[in-house]
Amino acid sequence: MSAAKTKTIAAFGATGGVVGSSLARALRAGHFANALARNPEKLFNSLITSHNVPVQTLDKYLTIVEGDVRDRAAVAQTLLVKRTTDRDDDAEDNDIARDVADVILSGIGSFPYFQWSIRTPFPLRDPTITEDGVATIFGALDDIFAGTFSGKSAANRDEGGMTRRRRPSAPGKKPLLVVVSTAGASRTQAIPWPIRWLYNYLLGPPLADKIKMEQLVMSDQGRHVQDFVIMRPLILTAGGATEEGWEWGLSDAGARDGQSLREREPGPVVGYFVSREDVGKFIFEKVVGAANVMIL
Repeated sequence: MSAAKTKTIAAFGATGGVVGSSLARALRAGHFANALARNPEKLFNSLITSHNVPVQTLDKYLTIVEGDVRDRAAVAQTLLVKRTTDRDDDAEDNDIARDVADVILSGIGSFPYFQWSIRTPFPLRDPTITEDGVATIFGALDDIFAGTFSGKSAANRDEGGMTRRRRPSAPGKKPLLVVVSTAGASRTQAIPWPIRWLYNYLLGPPLADKIKMEQLVMSDQGRHVQDFVIMRPLILTAGGATEEGWEWGLSDAGARDGQSLREREPGPVVGYFVSREDVGKFIFEKVVGAANVMIL
């Protein structure tokens, strides 16, 4: 594989297109992953049918944890990933060394619905899910670092019925956090002027939740994660990865004069649409699969 080393991944919101796309690429590349899902069967089938991941690959590299993102124990269980192809029964599996994931992928969100309201025509069914999800991840990391997470399975209990604490084999390790936010959550916004007012009006509630989530991530100051990457796509679309409109990285300006490629300073890229597959591909290639993460 092209990455410098095999990485472990904890995925939240993987049933959605962006994190699902990135997770699928990571699994095909041989990275081990845990994914939290309220409906494990739906996630499993989505990775097969929508992302063309072979069943054998899922069986080898992916563990799906059933639960809700507000369930701190389920989130902690998802964050502890094993680096082995062994798939024993529960009792033996519990003894396999697990570490906090190298990378946390969070695409948590809620779908808006229409209501007859001038002020908020498209409220969220769960207006704080994005912020609450990241808060739960941080709380679960607190439990893991403190050694108070006990796991959920019956195999985690000894013969006397006492709970055995599950500690990571590398307790001081902190993960890299990648969150999917939205354009408009930053001060620069990167929203085209013709749709800026309409975008903020129609998507006010989702935007407010994303802003609070970003504030939580940025205020962490290394307490839970070593660093973070925030993705801010505008309008996400279905379909395959096209790579249209990518304007980051290197410019070949001056190459016609025999000069080598030069780096140009990246800034907000203003556009209207980007496919979920493109964003997921970007996350995998530039964060998960990269030897060194380039922050743009």
